[in-house]
Amino acid sequence: MALENLIQRVRAWLPAAQSQLQANVAELEAQLSESDFTSLSPATFADLKTRLETLRSPISYRQTLQTELKEALDQWLKPGTKSNSLVVQCHPVEPIERILREAIVTWIPEYPVSIEVLQESNQRLECSSIQPRLQEQLGSLQTSSFSQKEKDLIIVIPNLSQLFLRCLDGFDAIEYLKDQAFQNPSIFWLIGCNEWLWRYLNRVCDLSAYFGDPISLPFLGGFELKEWLDPVCESINFEFTQQNQQKAQKKFQNNHSSDTNQPRWASELEQKYFDSLANVASGIGQSAARLWLYSLHILQSDENGDDDVDESSQPTKLVTLKAKLPDLPDLTQDQRFLLYSLGLHERMGLSELSISLGDSISQVRNQIQVLLKADVVERNHNLLQVNPAHYSQLQQDLANNYFLVGDSK
Repeated sequence: MALENLIQRVRAWLPAAQSQLQANVAELEAQLSESDFTSLSPATFADLKTRLETLRSPISYRQTLQTELKEALDQWLKPGTKSNSLVVQCHPVEPIERILREAIVTWIPEYPVSIEVLQESNQRLECSSIQPRLQEQLGSLQTSSFSQKEKDLIIVIPNLSQLFLRCLDGFDAIEYLKDQAFQNPSIFWLIGCNEWLWRYLNRVCDLSAYFGDPISLPFLGGFELKEWLDPVCESINFEFTQQNQQKAQKKFQNNHSSDTNQPRWASELEQKYFDSLANVASGIGQSAARLWLYSLHILQSDENGDDDVDESSQPTKLVTLKAKLPDLPDLTQDQRFLLYSLGLHERMGLSELSISLGDSISQVRNQIQVLLKADVVERNHNLLQVNPAHYSQLQQDLANNYFLVGDSK
């Protein structure tokens, strides 16, 4: 009986052991093969990063926003309806203001409406200036719409973080906006906000009582990421792998070319890469774009085996390695507070960040320097922001330490 039990245990253990062994071998082979690749040059990396940042927002983001806006307006225009707003939330690394603007530009309403967009400030204002500027702009927008009385007015606030600075007087503009939404039920408010800020302000200012629950942008799947990144991908010559590519592609075409209802992938390798990218990036557009860029490498060519060959004369061959998250360094609690504040505001200058933390500029600069070297924080047009590649792990780390950062993936 004991021998039978032992035999059954061995039989149950063997498949798992074999699977683990294969996984270990595959990981070792991947590590060894990576020695054949080098990273992109700083100039190439910067050029591709700029191109990625100028892409239009993903079409599924815009379509989701347009659909939700139509439904919210339909409800608002019904007699007796009290809800006069729609809040669209996204992750702090997504450019919510640009997403809203691009969705509105291509949106064709079914009824006469006047759309007025709050102008953004190129740099964050002093706390005492935020509320007066908002009051002035809203007054101007409402005045300009009086000549179109036959049209319903939609006021768009592209990014709620522009109206807030986490300090003693930093909530005045938020309170003023709540009052305006309450006093003007005949105006529809479309508001963009990142989910960290929404959870924070909802806890402190009870925003959902005035603007309802926010809707979220959708998870981007592999094919949606491919379509979105295509303009940049097609501008460079790269491959998904350098080994057995033709064989894999031929097999994929034979098995899938007749299926017209499925997304059109060029190869099985392409599909596997982008599906994996979507999973690793948690379906977040900006994170996926940065991880795609990190996965691009230059293949070292040694076909001729001649050490005297001039490398500069050889054509550069780009390939994508498997997309993976960079290692997030161990964070101190002070660093977590800094990164949380940076996420709330999305992009900040050093002085504004020091105000939000209540620390001296010197103290904050020291912490930022460490995070810049670790690539967790980066500069963008003289403002500081979280590196999108680290975002998913950072959100998980902050959630594990009881920060209000939304649902971690």
